Amino acid sequence: RPDRVVHLPNFLDLKQPKIAPNQRGDYYLYFGRLSKEKGILTLIHSAIQTGIRLLIVGTGPLKQELEQILAKKTTHRIELLGFRSGQELFHLVGNAKAVVLPSEWYENGPYSAIESLMLGRLIIGSDIGGIPELIREGENGFLFHHGSKESLAGAIRKMELLTPEEEQMFSDCSRQIYQKYYTGTAHYPKLMAIYQEAIQSKHPPKQKEGYRR
Repeated sequence: RPDRVVHLPNFLDLKQPKIAPNQRGDYYLYFGRLSKEKGILTLIHSAIQTGIRLLIVGTGPLKQELEQILAKKTTHRIELLGFRSGQELFHLVGNAKAVVLPSEWYENGPYSAIESLMLGRLIIGSDIGGIPELIREGENGFLFHHGSKESLAGAIRKMELLTPEEEQMFSDCSRQIYQKYYTGTAHYPKLMAIYQEAIQSKHPPKQKEGYRR
C-alpha cells in the first residue's frame, strides 16, 4: 500500500573534510565501481568525444577492458587512478570541476552523490533511480538520459559553458541541498517522526473512561 511507504534519504554524518583552498582542478571525476551497470563505458566514450580531462577512481571487473580501450586511443585526457580513500579521495572530489554519475541501473541515493553535495561539487547524473533527486537541473548540475553517449556529451558541454560565477552558484546550491536533506541533523527528526507515527497507528490513544459518542 502506498500509504505505508515513506521516503527518507540516506545521510552522511561526517566531520566536514578539509580541502586545500584555491586548488580547484580542471578535471571531471568518476569514483566508484568499474562495472557495466555503473555506466563507465558510456562515460569513457563521452569524455573522448568532448575532450575533457577525466579522472577515474575505483576498481572492478571492467578495469582491464578500460585499460585496453584507452591504450588504443591516441588522443584522450583520461586517467585511471585505481583505488583511493580517506582524505586523498576527499581532495580529489572536492577539487573536481564536476562529479559524473553515469549509472545505468536504479541507484538508491548513492553516497558518491551525497559526498559530492557535501563538498559543494557540481554534478552530472543520469536520469534513473534516485540520482535525479540529488540534482536540480541548471542549479547544481545537469541530468542526461542514461546510457546515451550523446546525451551525456551534451550535459558535459553545458557544464563547460558555465562562467566562474555560475560555477560558484552551482557549488553553493549543492552545499545547501546537503545541509537541508542529507545531514544527521536533518535525518534523525524525520526518522523519529516515522517511528512515532508507526507506534501510534498500532496503539492509538485510548479514549477517556466514561466518554460515549
